[in-house]
Parts: sequence; C-alpha cells; structure tokens
Amino acid sequence: MNWMLGIILIILGLVVLLGALGIVPVGIWDFFLWIIAVGFGVSGIFALFRSFPKGLVSLTIGIVLVLKLLGAISLGFWAFVGVVAGAWLIQLGIGYVVGWDRYGWRRNRWRY
Repeated sequence: MNWMLGIILIILGLVVLLGALGIVPVGIWDFFLWIIAVGFGVSGIFALFRSFPKGLVSLTIGIVLVLKLLGAISLGFWAFVGVVAGAWLIQLGIGYVVGWDRYGWRRNRWRY
C-alpha cells in the first residue's frame, strides 16, 4: 500500500509544480479536489487490476474530476450523478457478462 501512496504523492507534487509555474490554475479548493480525483483514479486502476469489473466507477469518477479540473468539460451536480450511475451500470453489466457477481467469480454454477 505504500507504493500506492507514493504514486498519489508524485501526481499531487506534479500538480503543485504545474500550478506554481502557472500551467494549471490551482487554488486551495482545486487542490483538495485534485487529491480526491487522484485518489479515486489510482484506487480505480488498482481495483481493475485485482478483479476486473471492480473499480470502473472509481476510475470514471477520477477521470471526470480531472477533466473538470483541467477545464475540458463543465459538469453540474446532476450530470455528475448521471455519470456515476451510468458507470455503475456499465460495471455491473460487464461483471455479469464476464461471470462475476457480488460474491465473487462464479465457479461451477451450472453443473452438467
């Protein structure tokens, strides 16, 4: 887990450095939002590697927040809720397609 914290700190350090150079505008609230976005993104990536469909929602939240912070998209509260709900439904659908349910991977569900 220490390496995950290290990756988060490296990304946040780059954001502070880019903010100090004036490349990315970073205020105090934007910095806290960057912390949340990077946390969601990194945890989503590692959850995807551990068990495939899990982590899609977290990764989507992180990507949407980063895009909002960079000014690529403008997003209201209800649009953000719609993005989260859509990502959750996609994760759930992929999970059922690849054979995962809330108790883990299905093994020997149907015995012939």
